[in-house]
Amino acid sequence: MIERVNPGEPEIQIEQTVEVSPLNVSTEVELPDGSIEITIEEAPGNPTLDMAGFDANLAEYLPGETLNAIGRDLLEQIREDEASREDWMDGFRDGLKLLGFKPEERTEPWAGACGIVSTMITEAVVRFQSNAIMEIFPPDGPVKAKIVGRITKERIEQAERVRSRMNYALTEEIPDYRPETEKLLFGLAFIGSAFRKVYPDARLERPTAQYIRAQDMIIPYGASSLQTAPRYTEVMHLFPSDVKRLQVNGDWRDVAVDKTPDVSELQEAIDEATERTASSLDGDPGTFYECHTLLHIEDDPESHPNGLPIPYVVTFDRAGVIVAIRRNWREGDPNKQKLLWYAAYSYIPAEGPYGYGVLHLIGGSAKAATSIERQLIDAGTLANLPGGFKTRDARVADMNDPISPGEWRDVDLSVGNLRDVFFPLPYKEPSGALLTLLTRIEENGRRLASISDIQVGDASANAPVGSVLALMEREMKVMSAVQARLHASLHDELRILARVMRDFTPDEYEYDVEGGSRSIRKSDFDNRIDIIPVSDPNAATLSQRITIYQVAIQLAQQAPQLYDLAELHRQMLTIAGIKDVNRIIPDKTDVKTMDSVVENMALSNGQPVKAREWQDHQAHITSHVSFLQDPTTAAALGQNPQAQAIFAAAQAHIAEHFAYQYRANIERELGVPLPGLDQQLPGDIESQLSVLVAQAGEQLLRKNQQQAQQQEAQAKAQDPVLQLQQAELQLEQAKLQLKAQTEAAKIQQTAQAAQARNVIEMERIRSQERMQQEGSIDRNQLFLAEAKLNAPAQRAEVEKLKAQVAEILARIDQML
Repeated sequence: MIERVNPGEPEIQIEQTVEVSPLNVSTEVELPDGSIEITIEEAPGNPTLDMAGFDANLAEYLPGETLNAIGRDLLEQIREDEASREDWMDGFRDGLKLLGFKPEERTEPWAGACGIVSTMITEAVVRFQSNAIMEIFPPDGPVKAKIVGRITKERIEQAERVRSRMNYALTEEIPDYRPETEKLLFGLAFIGSAFRKVYPDARLERPTAQYIRAQDMIIPYGASSLQTAPRYTEVMHLFPSDVKRLQVNGDWRDVAVDKTPDVSELQEAIDEATERTASSLDGDPGTFYECHTLLHIEDDPESHPNGLPIPYVVTFDRAGVIVAIRRNWREGDPNKQKLLWYAAYSYIPAEGPYGYGVLHLIGGSAKAATSIERQLIDAGTLANLPGGFKTRDARVADMNDPISPGEWRDVDLSVGNLRDVFFPLPYKEPSGALLTLLTRIEENGRRLASISDIQVGDASANAPVGSVLALMEREMKVMSAVQARLHASLHDELRILARVMRDFTPDEYEYDVEGGSRSIRKSDFDNRIDIIPVSDPNAATLSQRITIYQVAIQLAQQAPQLYDLAELHRQMLTIAGIKDVNRIIPDKTDVKTMDSVVENMALSNGQPVKAREWQDHQAHITSHVSFLQDPTTAAALGQNPQAQAIFAAAQAHIAEHFAYQYRANIERELGVPLPGLDQQLPGDIESQLSVLVAQAGEQLLRKNQQQAQQQEAQAKAQDPVLQLQQAELQLEQAKLQLKAQTEAAKIQQTAQAAQARNVIEMERIRSQERMQQEGSIDRNQLFLAEAKLNAPAQRAEVEKLKAQVAEILARIDQML
């Protein structure tokens, strides 16, 4: 509505009734001509859920009748859940007396009778608490990071940043984390269940990890886990100041709530057992419920179109007045998967959501031991200060006061002897059978609770480590299983903490980081890194883990080529709690890149070196080989007591460079680079690549063989020593050849002579036949004729042999 009033015009009176809502907005604007323009706009109605952000408190936008209906239904469901665990609560309440924090004041069988309680349960709980806190929370923090998938330099740096950040948060930024953890361990061991809530604390501007007692976590007794439970409810005990702060900060609706405490019988029993008085200057804390449940809220635009219930977190008081409703899934998640803010711890799993603790394991033994101990002490009291009967006539001074050692009192007797006047009751000394039974009960209970002292000393001093380990494992089997469950639950808790640190903390690191800028904080907390506890789920005690590593060291001594001894010793020192392990045994995986000269210097000093894939490996190999072959270097290193280890390390480093060089040569033969060293290949691709690499390897082998043969031939041609050896070999060959030829000539001459004799003999035979026939030839003439016939042939043969010998000698002279 616009009204314009001009000063020069006559006044016009307009009577009109306008209903103005308190939500209407009026705006007055003075125009240049002096008139005033008044604009009245109707403000929008009450805010709706469409206007609310994803993380808004939906209770601020829902109608009152909807909130009342949700509050009534949830309150009724919680009452049913509490009723379903009533027996568990009764057992918890009765078991509190077995802790023995407050001695019992007994009036039976007489006033002041012994009220001692057996320490079996307390000992088991305290031992577990002390051992577990040292296992899961070392001084450097409880977190270590594990790389999921391919391991690269960048991911190693990311894992180290995540580990350092979370450990710093748990040891420095959240100072109550360790005390809360110790409370959790005590409650876990005693009753069998405990819970931890991890959430972003807007007031402290940091994550918070809060111990939730088992009695303050209401879960339907048919549920098996928090993930599958249709609902679970935390009972919160808040002081009036806390409630006011939550309302002022806008976390809760600013409505009247019931702030009176709900003191249950269990809480009264806890207060009595711990001698606690519930009083405070700020008033007693009130009781509120935070229920994580599944609902279908029609007014919520994020509700499921088919009416399926989806996860919400509803907070209300004892009367069902809702102060907050928030969505409990990740924004943008199409499946609306429930987010967990609690980690459940279980000592020994049971069928319901609550586990069994030491109270359930040895509660009966503790009761029996308590009864026997009281009987033994009472029997000793009666034996030391007996009572009995006396006659009425006897008068004893200070009759009701006990007689002190060395004290004598007067007795007035009218008649009789003193022995006949007093009759003591026949109280016996403490029973030896009861003492034996007590010892047996305590031994059985301690063994069941795994708190008995391991009799390792009974084993022989030369017994194998494996035998000692088997003995320890037998005695610690129950505790080892509990330790494994504790490790798994802590793993769940640390994952929740990592999610909170990623989604609800600043995007940047508060300090300069190595391997990247400060802005990579959110990307560091992704699925590539798994957050796991530093505790060992396979060993419950320090001695057990050290014994396991001793077994590994013994096996490594039998086959050292199969083990990384440096890493094995480094892990054992870490387990033993020794600090600065990397300074004692340098970690080769954390060695910086060096040039070849610096590597030679590091090798001389016994420091680790590491080859990198991108280095010039041939140049490094040449440099290292020259360094080792240098006479000066060999003389200097030879005086070092660690010379053998230095040369072995140098040879191993050269082999590492050679392996990288071989890979580069294969890539050169293939013409393409090979996949990364840490890249996981599918089976079919790996098979195809293996065939190609095999072919490239054969080609490289042939090239290397040819090159080796050429180098060998060149070396032979240039080596004077080798040449002299070849000349000597040729001379020996010539001598052998001459000897063979001489022997052959002799054989041939002998054969020719034999042939000539055969011819002569045949001619002589023929001549004799002719002489016999003719009878005219004289035998002497025949002999002369035969000699003349044979002489020229013999002379020719001898001349031939002389010529052959001269030719051989000439050839030998030429060779020399």
